[in-house]
Amino acid sequence: MWTYRLVAGAAIVPQLGAVAAGVMLWLGAQLFGAYRHRVWGSPLARLVFTRVPGLRVLNPQHRRRRSSKPDRRESVDRRPGADRLE
Repeated sequence: MWTYRLVAGAAIVPQLGAVAAGVMLWLGAQLFGAYRHRVWGSPLARLVFTRVPGLRVLNPQHRRRRSSKPDRRESVDRRPGADRLE
């Protein structure tokens, strides 16, 4: 019944304000989840935060920076003569 009154009400400005507040709350929750879990909760939220120019800077996947240090995953012995088999 509450939804019916919201849609059929005479004043449109409060209705649009309620819809805008709901959208902002939903986007904020999606952004918080993306920062916390590094995964978007919905494809629509990912689309909004990757396509809208003002919101692109908030994208947690966009902010991942690569380290300036070289990748040292494999240990390599760099002593002279270490490459010779004994």
